[in-house]
Amino acid sequence: MARALNQLPHRLVVYGIERKTFNSGVGLSPAVEAAADEVLRSVKETMHELSLIIDLMRKIDVIAREQGARRVVGVKVRLGALSHISPAHLREHFEAAATGTIAEAATLDIEALRGERDPYAQSTR
Repeated sequence: MARALNQLPHRLVVYGIERKTFNSGVGLSPAVEAAADEVLRSVKETMHELSLIIDLMRKIDVIAREQGARRVVGVKVRLGALSHISPAHLREHFEAAATGTIAEAATLDIEALRGERDPYAQSTR
């Protein structure tokens, strides 16, 4: 339906849990409960990463517009030691989020900070 309405997102993630039986009146098996906990953890992690990348893309857009840029060719990011996202994962999310934006095809230079006491340890700047 999203494709027919031209509303298909650039990226779509679907989580599923397969049951072995479908008897009515039977609660969740321990295996399904464990799988549901894992899916919930994964969704929470994805939401955190999504909020980071949305904020980063907003900052890029604001700075580019302030500078009168029509295109962004490079972005440098400092990734705090406690930001809970790896450089590889940030790069993956950036490439997906930049599609169709002023930063599409921009190179991403990531400086991974190591110090947990660094003032930017929990940020993506």
